[in-house]
Amino acid sequence: MLKIAAMLSAGMAATLYTDGWCTPTVCFASCLATLLLALASHRHEWLQSILLLLTCFLLGTFLMSRAEQRLQVSLPASPVEYRAIVSSEPVRRGKVVQCDLLMVGNDDPVKVRASILCDTIAKRFERLHVGSGIEAYSQLMPIGQGGDSLQGYRRWLHSQGYQAQTFIFYSDWHEASVALTSLSMVQRSRLTLLQLRKRLLERLSSGDSEEGGLAVVEAMFLGDKSQLSKDLKDDYSIAGSSHILAISGLHLSILYGFLLFFFRRWRRSVPFLSLAILVVWAYVLLVGMPASAVRAAIMLTICTMVLMLHRRAVSLNTLSFAAILMLMVNPLNLFDVGFQLSFAAVFAILLWMPLAEPLFRWRTTAWWASSLRAVCGLLAVSLAAQLGTAPLVAYYFGRFSCYFLLTNLIAIPFAYLLLLMMVLTLLAIPIPALLSVFLSVTAYLANLLNTAMHAVAHLPGASIDHLHPSAVQVLLIYGLLLTFYFICKIVIRRMKVS
Repeated sequence: MLKIAAMLSAGMAATLYTDGWCTPTVCFASCLATLLLALASHRHEWLQSILLLLTCFLLGTFLMSRAEQRLQVSLPASPVEYRAIVSSEPVRRGKVVQCDLLMVGNDDPVKVRASILCDTIAKRFERLHVGSGIEAYSQLMPIGQGGDSLQGYRRWLHSQGYQAQTFIFYSDWHEASVALTSLSMVQRSRLTLLQLRKRLLERLSSGDSEEGGLAVVEAMFLGDKSQLSKDLKDDYSIAGSSHILAISGLHLSILYGFLLFFFRRWRRSVPFLSLAILVVWAYVLLVGMPASAVRAAIMLTICTMVLMLHRRAVSLNTLSFAAILMLMVNPLNLFDVGFQLSFAAVFAILLWMPLAEPLFRWRTTAWWASSLRAVCGLLAVSLAAQLGTAPLVAYYFGRFSCYFLLTNLIAIPFAYLLLLMMVLTLLAIPIPALLSVFLSVTAYLANLLNTAMHAVAHLPGASIDHLHPSAVQVLLIYGLLLTFYFICKIVIRRMKVS
């Protein structure tokens, strides 16, 4: 599965350098021809293997070229009137509010990245929320205009499904009733859950007694980073704990683990496990379906299914299958930074941890052994994830955090506590007095975490900044890391033999 995922990704990446000559028709014909050749060469296993991998490569070029073709919608040359649904909670940025719009009226809704000028007198923009319907008049423009310097930004916007962008003057829109019949079931479910998230965020905000306290919890539990200040984001970035603020496998694993722990009597029951997976996917929809959360949900789903069959659940095959599935559904996920970091981190953990685990198998029953083993395991996982993501972080963000091991020793236990408190807080919503207590405790813990991250971020030499390796240098670094991995594997194998 890893070979298939790698060749599929390579084919998708290769379409960046075809300059438009590789149309979906040409790619599909090439893929089909290579597949037929592979079937005809069954007597030569090595040749058939090469042809099948080449088929996966060409399938990747076909899927990517078709995805890019679908994003090339025909936009009118002059401003037009249209109806749209606000599909993300509007966020104020200076003199404008930014939000996503789903423009209806066509066969398929068009996703538009919109900036709406604030009307500072009537303040009608404050009435806009996710799910609101509007009627607007504006010029729809292609995504990411501005030349080669915005190529990466344009690719990221495409990976998020944006097909156009627009600027709306404050007098050129008004609220309107817009039917949701043209939206798919998934889109309607997502809107409903985002509206629920908005109500939950309002309840949380009402209990935030100190600036920045529950803002971190909102980011960790509900995927909303709009309330995080720039200084707070910088502290987490410099300390090397930005992954705590992004919904990822850590958060979904904690949620899944809570379900299995509180209902452990039925943890082997097929109906309960099926219900647990439905809860996980509903949570992914609730937080807006970021790539890292979707990847984790797919892996949890596969792991649950193979556990029912008494097979090994967590493996590179599971991770590779999740990547293949996500890329088949949306090839543009390949250019999403969250997708790349998420898979790089888990791949590195699955690769390095089997080498590190024998180091923690101490033959002692002392009371401190299990605690020390847990700490060493956490450090090993953090180091493996850092090896997998550091080149990409340097490439995209130009930074390397030097105290990431110390940071994870602090941040990950806090993540468990905060997510547990959030589950209890949600259960306490019908009881206002208990809700207030839980919110106060959660805000206190979050502020302790913020203080710790601020202290780590201001230690001498906390980060190395202004790192800008090229794509080729990043690939060479990963090549060196793989070489080092195989050397370590050979050395450990020889030590076992001797």
